[in-house]
Amino acid sequence: MREFFILLLTLSLVSPLFLEAERPNILLIVTDDQSYDYGIPLSDYMPKTKARIFDEGVNFSKAYVTTSNCCPSRSSIYTGMYASRHGVITNYNRLKKKTVIARLKNAGYFTGIVGKYLNSWPYKRKRKEFDRWYVPKRHTLYFDPPFNVNGNLVNVEGYQTYIVRDFTLSFLDEAAEQSNPFFFIMSTAAPHNPYDPAPEDIGRFNDLVYRPPNYNSHWAGKPKWIKNLPTRPLSQARKILLDRVYRRQLECLLSVDRSIDAVLTKLESNNQLENTVIFFISDNGYLLGQFSLDAKQNVYEGAIRVPFAVRY
Repeated sequence: MREFFILLLTLSLVSPLFLEAERPNILLIVTDDQSYDYGIPLSDYMPKTKARIFDEGVNFSKAYVTTSNCCPSRSSIYTGMYASRHGVITNYNRLKKKTVIARLKNAGYFTGIVGKYLNSWPYKRKRKEFDRWYVPKRHTLYFDPPFNVNGNLVNVEGYQTYIVRDFTLSFLDEAAEQSNPFFFIMSTAAPHNPYDPAPEDIGRFNDLVYRPPNYNSHWAGKPKWIKNLPTRPLSQARKILLDRVYRRQLECLLSVDRSIDAVLTKLESNNQLENTVIFFISDNGYLLGQFSLDAKQNVYEGAIRVPFAVRY
C-alpha cells in the first residue's frame, strides 16, 4: 500500500542511518478527488507535472487508496495506518494518532502545510506539528478564500490554486534560510467540487467526453444496491452533468500543473530541487458514470485508484 511506502520512507529519513548524511527535504503534493484515468494522457492536462515528477521519478501506475473518502484517506497518508487503526472512518472523525509530520518535526524538520488539512479539523486550530499553517476556512471556495495564516484570519484575494502556490513559494524561500530540512504539504482544492477552473482555463476541454467500457453499464453480478440505483441507467440530464464535472475537473488541474511547475522552479533556483523528495498523489479518485455511479465512496477502480509518483 502506498501509505506504508510513504511511512517507511519517512521513518527511514529520520533513522540513525541518515545522521551522517544530509537529510533530504520532503514535499508532499496532494490533489483532491483526482482520478487516475480521465481517458486522455496526463500530459494533456498536466504536462509539467508529468515531465518533471512522473517522468523524472517513479510512477506507481497501480496505486490504490485504502478508504476512498477525503478524511480517512488523508489520515492514512499522514499516519501510514488503515482507517481501522487511525480511527478516522468518516469526514467527521478527528485524527488523534501521531502523524508522520509530528515525527519529522521531532527529528528537527521545519514543517508546514498550505490548503486543506482534514475536513474534521477546525481551520482556526493550528496543529502543533506544523511550524507554518496556511489553511483556508472553506477549502471548496475557489475565489477569495479566507485563510488562517499562522493563527491570523486573513482575507486573501485571488484564485485558490494560485494562492496555494504563492504560500508554497513563500514557505520555500523561508525554508532555504533554515539550517534544517523541511517537510511541506501542498494541498490543492482542485479538482474537488464545485469544480471552478481558473478563468483563463474555462472551456479548454469543451469537446471531450469520457466513456470507459463500464460507463452506464455492466450491472450483471453487481450487488443489489447497484442494480436498484435510481440513477440506473443514467438519464440524459445526468450524463450532461457528469460530462460537465469531467471537463471542469480537467480544467481545474491545468492551474495546478502551472503551480507545481512554479514550485519546482523555485526549488531549483534555491538549489534545493535535487535534495527534495517530491510526492504527488490524490486523496482518492472520482466516479464519472462507471456502473451509473458518481462521487467516490465506493470500492471501484474509478474511486480508489489514484495518480502517484515520487521524484528524488
